Amino acid sequence: MDFNQNPSGIGGQGLSAADMASNSLTDLINTAGPGNKERKSAALLVDHFGVPSRKAKELMAQVIDEDQLTPQEKADGIVTEGDRLLQQKWLQKAESMYGINQKAVSTERRARKDSFERYKDIEDNRRDVASIHANLPSLTVNNLDENNVFSKNAIKGLREERFTNPSAFNQKVLVGLNEMGFNAPKAIFSEAQTIYDPKDPNADDMGLVAIPSRLLGYQIVNEKLPASRRTPVTLSIDDFNNMDDVYRKIYAAQGLESFSRDKRLVDPRIKRNTFNDPVTEMGAIGQNVTQLP
Repeated sequence: MDFNQNPSGIGGQGLSAADMASNSLTDLINTAGPGNKERKSAALLVDHFGVPSRKAKELMAQVIDEDQLTPQEKADGIVTEGDRLLQQKWLQKAESMYGINQKAVSTERRARKDSFERYKDIEDNRRDVASIHANLPSLTVNNLDENNVFSKNAIKGLREERFTNPSAFNQKVLVGLNEMGFNAPKAIFSEAQTIYDPKDPNADDMGLVAIPSRLLGYQIVNEKLPASRRTPVTLSIDDFNNMDDVYRKIYAAQGLESFSRDKRLVDPRIKRNTFNDPVTEMGAIGQNVTQLP
């Protein structure tokens, strides 16, 4: 808000920062009493604004013609050149301080907003990760969809698509990874190379065969996990020879240790075989407790 701007509220317009500064000057001068206001004003010019004492006294004695005063100056009780100069310098100083304070307030507000947005992002990510982990078994180990490349029940033609139509198979892999919360899988390619093999039907006149680059797999990680739990994992196309290997890598990239036999998710912060005992220090695997009689 501007220094001279009047704030608006339910009760109407309030005083501007300039109004309050002017009022504070009037109150300060009035503390000197009726007979000492000119002396107090002169002292303020000298002590606060470096005006020589003799010059201050001269200014306080120079009465301004009434037709030379603005309506605001009349309302503020300005009578002499000293009054006018004191008010001008007082307001200039107040405006300068107001600007500094406004900048500090703006910086604080921005910091609070940034902090809130960071907190909101963390909470949103936490909810997203919880939802992804809750759905992960149905997309992997419990996946019964015959038309899904991540299912052990995938039809033979779909599994063989790795060799008969690699681009279509790889696109299905990408779609599935996106459903599991991997929004930006990083493609990994082999290096293109040239070999000498004159017996190869694709060899040129010099017996050289160009072997193009091919997709080997993807580097995956759930970017919404806390930084301490993000583990980039390489999921290769060849891993689809054994779907358990695919599942293990997907779980690892989700910050989960593995998938258990009963298909429950295993968080690395939970002791194995207990499912309810957070690991806070090195310890043995949780043991069964014999029920007391």
